[in-house]
Amino acid sequence: MKRKILNITITLSIIAVAILASAFMIKNKPEPKRDLNKQELIYVKTETATTSEIHPEASYRGRVASLENVVLSAEVSGKILPGDVPLKEGQSFRKGEVLIHIYNEDMKASLQSMRSSYLQLMSSALPDLKIDYPDQYDKWSTFFNNIHINSLMPELPVIESEKERVFVASKNILTQYYSIKQQEVNFAKYTLLAPFDGAYKTVNSEVGSVASMNMQIATLIRTDEMEVIVPVLPEELDWIGEGMSVELKRNNDLTVSGNISRIASFIDPGSQSVNIYVSVQNNKKQHLLEGEYVDAAFISPGIIQGMVIPREALVGENSIYVLEDGQISEKNILVLDRQEDLLVIEGYSEGSTIIVESLVDVKPGQLAAPIS
Repeated sequence: MKRKILNITITLSIIAVAILASAFMIKNKPEPKRDLNKQELIYVKTETATTSEIHPEASYRGRVASLENVVLSAEVSGKILPGDVPLKEGQSFRKGEVLIHIYNEDMKASLQSMRSSYLQLMSSALPDLKIDYPDQYDKWSTFFNNIHINSLMPELPVIESEKERVFVASKNILTQYYSIKQQEVNFAKYTLLAPFDGAYKTVNSEVGSVASMNMQIATLIRTDEMEVIVPVLPEELDWIGEGMSVELKRNNDLTVSGNISRIASFIDPGSQSVNIYVSVQNNKKQHLLEGEYVDAAFISPGIIQGMVIPREALVGENSIYVLEDGQISEKNILVLDRQEDLLVIEGYSEGSTIIVESLVDVKPGQLAAPIS
């Protein structure tokens, strides 16, 4: 038994000595010398520098709004009667269609009575006109024959002399005429016509309810002409101007054309941008909806000479990396135009190799090769 224990002890001792010896040898093994001058070769995306003619561009997000928002109000009181289209939110209408009627039978009867009385007044004045002013009789007779109790009053004949003016004034012809014309203007307020092609945005009353004077009945929006409100950076205004054509693109890739109608003369304090208003004609082929957002592309009619590179190729504010003799160098350039993902630059050497990707932890002198 003692012999067996002795053998185990000797075996464990030998193993321990071997482990310690191995550890000592590994620790004291000399490290291989490194070549500090040797660099790792990296591969980079490049383009050959070439100058071309470029139209400056700028792309922004804009919101569509109706060119006109109008509150439909009653100028007279009375019961609301149906028009040519339903008085319902979202209902479309065409310019000139009757939106609503306001009950006017009493006003209509009053006008008929006034015109009838005026006919009587003129019939009593015509014989005197024929005797005292025979040269003027025909025009007044024609005027009399054109008066109808259910139609608007015709235009008054031109008064050609002072005596004729005194005569018609003494017969109360002018006073009664303009009283009727005033009532005709008031009568027209009982019928509300659509001022443009549009739709009801909100409706506050219903057919059958009673409208009071100055009551807001509905809100109308114009749908045949829209405008897109686009906030842009102030520095873009150097080449963006009124009348410029603008391409608008919706999320479904429908492209719509418009023109800049006006530019705000102030900066929005919140966004530090300037609002540009783009006018758009709606039709069956291009139809924008109020409230939706579209991408607006402004393209300058002017031309600049330069090269387009990705924004990620810019180093700092005004530098790029180029590949020269297999090594990376940093060169200063001038940025002529900034677009959404692209830059237009100048100040490079024609035919040089420009690195067009973002590099991290790279210093001038780094060995590199273009990606083939």
